[in-house]
Amino acid sequence: MGLAYEILGLALEGVGELEEAREKMQKAVQVLERSTNPKAPVIAETLSYLGRVHMKLGDLERAREAHEESLRRLREMDRPPANSLAFTLNELCIVLCRLGKPHERGAMLEEAVRLRVESGQCQPRDLAVNHHNLGVVQYEEGDLKAARQSWLRSLDIKRTLVAGAPLELAGTLRQLGYVERDLGIKGARGS
Repeated sequence: MGLAYEILGLALEGVGELEEAREKMQKAVQVLERSTNPKAPVIAETLSYLGRVHMKLGDLERAREAHEESLRRLREMDRPPANSLAFTLNELCIVLCRLGKPHERGAMLEEAVRLRVESGQCQPRDLAVNHHNLGVVQYEEGDLKAARQSWLRSLDIKRTLVAGAPLELAGTLRQLGYVERDLGIKGARGS
């Protein structure tokens, strides 16, 4: 029953019914905590989805709490699912950024990228998003060369998705333009 609430919450989130999505996700967590092994990855995953909905509603503190609880539960597992851990790290980094708390974002995103690559089971778009977000953090921290490399990796992956969908490419191309301008790079893109 808990998974049914989670799926309904995800569907409601997808159509923009965020208050209802939050309600269903909260119910999913409650039901799963009563009916599932407390160390089951599904509870941590549902907490991350709930955190994402909180963030979309602008409730950043509750989003942070949900992601941190998800991360705590995942880290307590002997073998947490790599993609779940990477997803939670990425989402928590976004929330921390919006809260103006940049602590450890770079290390968290580097871990997310490493986990996705090592798992061998990640979706290319997820890896591209992690590289893009890592580039943002590196740029903000003044490591322009590392940011450029992260955005180039993201761009390479995004070009393979849906024939290089323009919306997937636009944000990374913009960021790459900024860093190349700041590095004084002109002309063709290369590594």
